[in-house]
Amino acid sequence: MHKTVKLLLLFVAIVIIVAVIMFGSRHLAEAPSSQSTDTKSGQNSATITYDGDSFEPETVTVSAGGTLKIINQSQGNIVVVPNQATAQAATNQMVVGNVDPGVSKTITLTTTGTWGFFNQKHPSEQATVVVQ
Repeated sequence: MHKTVKLLLLFVAIVIIVAVIMFGSRHLAEAPSSQSTDTKSGQNSATITYDGDSFEPETVTVSAGGTLKIINQSQGNIVVVPNQATAQAATNQMVVGNVDPGVSKTITLTTTGTWGFFNQKHPSEQATVVVQ
């Protein structure tokens, strides 16, 4: 009987060790993937949509080297141009130009800073991208 108890305790110990190893390795394997997902979703790219009256959202943030996609969901074309301060400082990185209805354009942003742009046809329709 004493030998049976020892074997039972040994079996329970092995089961606990295996469970700890499996749980610990699964936890460690999941942690980096969730961190990389968070990084990708928040920083490497952003999308701004024009609906005919305004850009939505009005401000986005991307990492240097990330992309900005501008989608025109209006009925007419828009001409996206940098505001004056952006045009002087951003060295053409904010040049988007004409975007036809139902079309999108994507630009890569490499210079850090806060860059404003607007619809040249309606200068009050503006948005901002922060490049970190």
